[in-house]
Amino acid sequence: MQPNGLSVEEIMNSVMEWADHDKGQKADIKDNLDHYEVLLDELAKELPQVKKVGKNFVFTPEGGGVDVKKLFQQARSLAENNEVQQRDAWHQLLGLDGWEIKTSILTMDLARSTRSIFRGIAPAEQKDALVEWHGRTIKGRVYMRDLLDIASRGQALPPLNTADTDHDFAVFIGNRPCGDKVTGLAKKVGDPRVLFWTPAPLTVQEKDRLLDFAAYRELVKDHLHKDTEDAKEVIQWVANRLRDEIGSSAKIVTDSYARGQISAADHSNLSFNCQGELLAVLTPRIGQVLDAVYESAKIEFEAPASFDDAEAIKVINGVVKTGEVPKTKPNQFTSAADNYGYVLGIMKKDGTKRLNTSGNEFVEDLDEWIETQTTHGNRQISVESVCKNFTGLGGPNDKNYGLSRRMIDIYLLCLVREGKLRILLSGKGAATTEYIDYTNIADLTFNAALLNSMTKVQRLKAPEGWPVLAPYAAILLDDESLKTIQKDGDIATALDRLRKWREQRKPEVEALIERLNALMADIGQPNPVADSLSSWKAFLSAKIDDTKAISHLLNALDTAFGYTCYTQQEAKTTELDDLATRKKTREKADAFCRHDQKIRAAHRYSQLQVKKDGPVGELKDKLRSLGKKLENVSDLMVSEAKLQSQLLDPLDSVQTTYKTRYLQAFDEVTGKCEQVRSEIDNLPDSGAFQAIAELVKIDALASVDVGTLRDEINASKDGLFQSSLDRNAVERALKDRPRPEGCSLHVDDAHQLVAEAEEAVERARKVVRSSLVNMASLLRQPALRSLLEQGKNEPFIAEVVAVPDDDTLADILAERIAADPGNARLLARYLKRIVVRVIRLSDFKPSKTKVDKGDIEAVVGEFREFLETALGADGAEQSTIAEIR
Repeated sequence: MQPNGLSVEEIMNSVMEWADHDKGQKADIKDNLDHYEVLLDELAKELPQVKKVGKNFVFTPEGGGVDVKKLFQQARSLAENNEVQQRDAWHQLLGLDGWEIKTSILTMDLARSTRSIFRGIAPAEQKDALVEWHGRTIKGRVYMRDLLDIASRGQALPPLNTADTDHDFAVFIGNRPCGDKVTGLAKKVGDPRVLFWTPAPLTVQEKDRLLDFAAYRELVKDHLHKDTEDAKEVIQWVANRLRDEIGSSAKIVTDSYARGQISAADHSNLSFNCQGELLAVLTPRIGQVLDAVYESAKIEFEAPASFDDAEAIKVINGVVKTGEVPKTKPNQFTSAADNYGYVLGIMKKDGTKRLNTSGNEFVEDLDEWIETQTTHGNRQISVESVCKNFTGLGGPNDKNYGLSRRMIDIYLLCLVREGKLRILLSGKGAATTEYIDYTNIADLTFNAALLNSMTKVQRLKAPEGWPVLAPYAAILLDDESLKTIQKDGDIATALDRLRKWREQRKPEVEALIERLNALMADIGQPNPVADSLSSWKAFLSAKIDDTKAISHLLNALDTAFGYTCYTQQEAKTTELDDLATRKKTREKADAFCRHDQKIRAAHRYSQLQVKKDGPVGELKDKLRSLGKKLENVSDLMVSEAKLQSQLLDPLDSVQTTYKTRYLQAFDEVTGKCEQVRSEIDNLPDSGAFQAIAELVKIDALASVDVGTLRDEINASKDGLFQSSLDRNAVERALKDRPRPEGCSLHVDDAHQLVAEAEEAVERARKVVRSSLVNMASLLRQPALRSLLEQGKNEPFIAEVVAVPDDDTLADILAERIAADPGNARLLARYLKRIVVRVIRLSDFKPSKTKVDKGDIEAVVGEFREFLETALGADGAEQSTIAEIR
């Protein structure tokens, strides 16, 4: 025998007999292996000589060790006569959630992850449960109790108390059979929402499985903490047995409960299907009993997500607080309003997405009940009282409403939004406001803490003075229907609209006054509506107490516009007509001011002076006409159409022509000036300038300063037109003004600027030419010419000597020296003995500045002496000539 045993495959190969050897041997290797594994497991259970060690099987012919089967039979015999062991085994199966044991060498789950549907509440616990009913999440509690003992003793069971707990159901599950006593318990409790469930007695086979399980429990209890081989063998044997039996052992629980009975006050024996988890079994039965008692069963949600407290709060933020679903990008609040608002009966599928509770029996009954309480002298009704009447059972009108607390919150806040109620707050929710009514509900963000802080409900009184204010409000809000409304809620809604309208218009009017004053200052005209707008500002800035809104609004009308609607409590036709006129005046001023940019442009164009014979001479009269129109601003404010036809359209016509001509002039001037700058900048590269640059290196011709010459050339660019704007920027700027900022061009000056540019380049050319001609003139002086005669054998020198005049020589110098600077050096070779001195006539100071004929000889003598002194004596190596300037 192998001390470590043999594997299933090794034993199979040793026997060499197929599982179906007598049936044609159709089994494959795996089938055969499975067959032998089952046989060996059974042998290990029945024969003490066969033991399973890990995955191997060991056979000891002499036996030895502990006889586990014998121990099991002894434990089972004891369990048969021990009700405590049987009860404990039953309770473990009731609450089975695995059966983990730990030994010194391993941890194992004897239940192999098997779980009872009653885990968590067996044998005598309870837990809260959430189930879905008509697309709505409802709360309840599931208990497991000894119902037989409770019925026998006549003990009381905990009530639902829906208003306090939000529980809409309770389920009491017996932890042992109690037969028809569940019917009696249901009748005694009397609440049709409470279910009682008892299991049926165990069958003989189920009792046998229970006794087996009780014996296994005792074996484990006796050997678990013993560190012996026998104890390990016992534990392993139990684990092997439970591997195959735990499922059937646990099944006795669900089977007995499946054969059991579920009863309620109005249903003695409800049919049910005991499959799946506990709530899957209970949910249909809970729905069945609630359908029979709750009015709210008719509210059927079909949204993607179940309606619960969190979704209720989103609905409040999505539509209830504002009165309509905002036309914004969808968010969690607006989506909740779309998903649940219609089913809750607070919106109608008419495309408006506005709050509308008409025809909603829950809102109407709630409103009626509050009104009844108010007429009985209850000025303040507790929210707790409201919940007690509209959650659970026993509501007004002999109805069981079955609304959740959050659904009641939704309906109460709908009445608040309609101006019928005010809700007082206490606790944390009162930190920011003490109450919620139609004046502030839209400004709040609702959450659980705020809703839980709602403690008292007040019925709002019908506002006094509305008939007087209504026609004024109809004009302000442009809504004739306001004159006929009479319901408190409609009046409250109208007052809320007025409040919001004033909040919106106040900054608009203040901005209009500022813009219009600035516009009139720019165009040099008085503001024709200054007084009217000042009155509007006073009305919109008046302090209004929301609790006395009507009287305060009437007083504001009197104070701002000089009416008597508050003092005389009368809406006069003359005042209403005046208010309508003032409203139109403000609207026309606002429309006028929207064109302020073009109006300013019209004023600037009207100030432009142009020549009749200039590029835009045909616009002269039209420009003057723009100014004439602007002198009568009040006439232009009569209507946008008049403003457009009399000012803006003529302006467009003027600007169209003017822009074309101005851009042509701009292009011509900037083009010419750029061309001239380029030509002037290129003069130092010309042949004439290069010739000068080479000739000044010759001592005899060094009378020109090249740097100074460059400065004179560049100075020619001074005064040329230039703009900091490019053409596109100029074109854009012409929309606002005829002479763009950053561009000094006047359209009439274009030709003059072009002529000045041409003159500038001509001056620059003359500066260079004059300097070169002066050099040529020096070369033709006799003294220099005689020196050059020495080099007549050189072609270039011969050409220079033969030139008949200064201009021709200047041309030759510009051409030859620019082409070959060596020609300048050739001139220098023959002119090195000649020195030219510049003599300035301004330095000559005669003894007399006023002379007659007799003084001529004396002055000539002085001038001769002046020249001789300036020239000095000629040296041996050079001769001096003068250049008089």
